[in-house]
Amino acid sequence: MQTFFEKFLAGKAGREDFFNAVKEWHVQSRSGDMYAYLGMTEEDYKIFIRHPEQLEQLRRKYAATGAVRGRSFLEKLKAKFT
Repeated sequence: MQTFFEKFLAGKAGREDFFNAVKEWHVQSRSGDMYAYLGMTEEDYKIFIRHPEQLEQLRRKYAATGAVRGRSFLEKLKAKFT
C-alpha cells in the first residue's frame, strides 16, 4: 500500500487526501510518528503543515531533484551539490 506522500509525489493525492490521512491516523490510534505514517520526513511534514500553500512547489522540488523517499529535500539538495 502506498503512503500518502508517495501518492502525492505521483500526482494521485492532494491537500484533501492529506487531511483524510491525518484523520485516519487519529481514528485508528496509530502509534509512532504521524509523518512516518504519511511517508514523509519530519522536515517535509513541517513544511506541509506550516505552508500548505506550497504543496505543489514541494512536489515540483522532489520531481526536479529525482527525490528518493525517506530523505528530506534539503538532504537531497546537499547530496546533489557535494
